[in-house]
Amino acid sequence: MVYKKANSVRSEYVNAPSWLHKYIIGRKGEEIRRITQNFPKVHVEFTDKDERIKIEGPPEEVDEAQKALEAKVQDLVSRLVYDEITVDPKFYKHIIGKSGANVNRLKEEAGVTINIGEKIGDNVIRIEGDRAGVAKAKKELEDMVHKLENEKEKDLIIEQHYYKSIIGAKGEKIREIREKFNQVQITFPNVGDKRDVVTIRGPREDVDKCSQYLLKLVKELSENSFKIEVPIYKQFHKFIIGKRGANIQKIRDETQTKIELPAEGVENDVITITGKKENVEEARKRIQKIQNELANIVTEEMSIPPRLYHSLIGPRGKLINSIMEECGGVNIKFPSAESNSDNVVIRGPKDDVEKAKQLLNDLINEKQHTEHCVEVRAKAKHHRYLIGRNGAKIRKLRESTGARIMFPSDKDEDKEVITIIGTKEAVEKAKAELESSIADMDNITQAEMKVDPKHHRHFVARRGEVLSQIAEQFGDVRISFPRSGNPSDKVTLIGAKDCIEGAKARIQEIVDELESMVTIECIIPQKHHRSVMGAKGKHVQSITSEFDVQIKFPDRDTQGRFVY
Repeated sequence: MVYKKANSVRSEYVNAPSWLHKYIIGRKGEEIRRITQNFPKVHVEFTDKDERIKIEGPPEEVDEAQKALEAKVQDLVSRLVYDEITVDPKFYKHIIGKSGANVNRLKEEAGVTINIGEKIGDNVIRIEGDRAGVAKAKKELEDMVHKLENEKEKDLIIEQHYYKSIIGAKGEKIREIREKFNQVQITFPNVGDKRDVVTIRGPREDVDKCSQYLLKLVKELSENSFKIEVPIYKQFHKFIIGKRGANIQKIRDETQTKIELPAEGVENDVITITGKKENVEEARKRIQKIQNELANIVTEEMSIPPRLYHSLIGPRGKLINSIMEECGGVNIKFPSAESNSDNVVIRGPKDDVEKAKQLLNDLINEKQHTEHCVEVRAKAKHHRYLIGRNGAKIRKLRESTGARIMFPSDKDEDKEVITIIGTKEAVEKAKAELESSIADMDNITQAEMKVDPKHHRHFVARRGEVLSQIAEQFGDVRISFPRSGNPSDKVTLIGAKDCIEGAKARIQEIVDELESMVTIECIIPQKHHRSVMGAKGKHVQSITSEFDVQIKFPDRDTQGRFVY
């Protein structure tokens, strides 16, 4: 029985280089299954350390399987070769590329297998495939390595606020820089990465030249990005702008500076000037000269004991800021901590300076006797309503209670805290009235009003700019006009009752203004429409904003032609 079994099983070996084993086995064993599919009783064993393949099974099947495997090995040996190149592992990431892009492209183009640092050694890249493909891949890899060996990587410390200027609109400027320096690779930190490191990679000489160019560019940007903020009383902004922007444009052109004014309706009175330091200083002088010529600007000093400075300035500067705001934006400057002076400097229009002095004197007298301070919380979106249009509501509350009420500024982290300072009686009274108004604002209700459909467009134009301003002014009240084409005159308002009433009054005020307006037609040849409107309507928007008018150009048809 044992003799019979021994004669029924035979072992044979087929010589095959171990690196070819994977090709004989095939993807997921497909190739070896195809070879042995007619020999179900044959067992084929591969070992990595052995340069041969073991076949075991019935003698007649072993013979046939051996012939098939030898034919396969002979075919592979005649077609496939391998080669190896030694590469510093630090270059692997560049050879592989992002998500394998470089190495996968080379594999596909040359029709080869490329093993990077697998088993053979960390510094060896092995290429397997037909002779032509291996030769092609090897040459390209060697060229790539040679290039990498002659490349360098350099980090530059460049502050992030310069990136936008270096990159340019749609990346135009950075493309020009790369073209200038043989397509060096310039990498900026990812969005959210706070590091100021810009990396340049490429041929040594090009990297050095590019880094020098970038540092010089940053120096120029730094010289041209000196920025100062100039407080100019709001009532004088229109004179600084001039008719159709003539004054401000002349200052910009002659001083080569960028001058930014706060938008219409914004309470901020600061004008920002950017450019070379000497040019910025010149622009500031010109702007301040216009203000000084228009107004009776005076500078006065008050002697105030230093022990009162902290309480007069108030928590996070709220108290002194509220005084400056109430007095037309006068500038009040306290001596520095190192100074021995007790002189507080007040600068602004004469009447406003006098008012500020009086308020400071009142506060000094009050603080020398008694002072009380409390905080009230209200959602930031309700603050504008509590303050009222042009500060009317909060001014009335100050006058009726004698307390000073201060709202958080843009610099305050907590945007909900309202601070009340004054005598205990005044503070308690102001607090009660404020809390009552806040409670009313939290009671949401709905109301309706009628607005002639011919005026609807004014409210919803420019993405609802007018509605947004009303909503912001009156506690974020929601205002819904009928959809375009709907002839209804019903307008729905949702919000706090007092906010709704204020918003309704403002809408009616605007409607009354619209009713009193006139319409004239101005004939402008069609060929000039684009230049008059400007890019994205910039020119015409500037005119409508400056003169508070509406300008309607003929609509266009589907082919871009104007339809009258």
